[in-house]
Amino acid sequence: MVTVVVSAGHSIVEEGAVSGDTHESILNMQLRDQLVKQLNALGIATISVSDRLNLRETIKFIHGVTYDAAIEIHFNAGPAAAHGVEAFHKDGDSWGRQLCTQLCSNLSIQLVQHNRGPKSETQSFHKRLGFVHENPRCVLIEAAFVTNREDVACVMRGDDGELWAAIVAKTIADHLSGERLAQLSKHSGCLCSDPGCGGKREPEVGQ
Repeated sequence: MVTVVVSAGHSIVEEGAVSGDTHESILNMQLRDQLVKQLNALGIATISVSDRLNLRETIKFIHGVTYDAAIEIHFNAGPAAAHGVEAFHKDGDSWGRQLCTQLCSNLSIQLVQHNRGPKSETQSFHKRLGFVHENPRCVLIEAAFVTNREDVACVMRGDDGELWAAIVAKTIADHLSGERLAQLSKHSGCLCSDPGCGGKREPEVGQ
């Protein structure tokens, strides 16, 4: 079964950004719970990272489980006018860049939100993001700016982020499904040792 790891980023032990009475950690956990629900509804198994793990412990935890994709949810912070969604991937990771591109595009279109686009971790404020850097097939999404109430409202929409989560879940599912179909097409008719290969071609006489 396809499995996705979902992390709330800042949570109980690492609160994250705060703007007035808006706490990034609370928003992250709300979106995480909604995303798990939406992924499960699509038949995708989920592994939810404990809210009591710090970043280093989260990275170690993910290293010890089997998964097809992992996503960490965050909210940005900046000037009051700053707004929009962006997503980060490991530098040089084409798989991650494609998923980040799809996430930003789908969210910006369906939520009518500014698209800040996919970015390599080297373009982030920290220049290196442990979540995407230490393990494969991991992306980090900055859903909106916690310092912009309208941007937060665009994501949460009075439904605790249910629509946001549905868009993200469908995007991840489509990305993994497309990857699976591409793999099957590539191996069609072959006799390789890949256990997931659908090829059934018999060897020709003389081979």
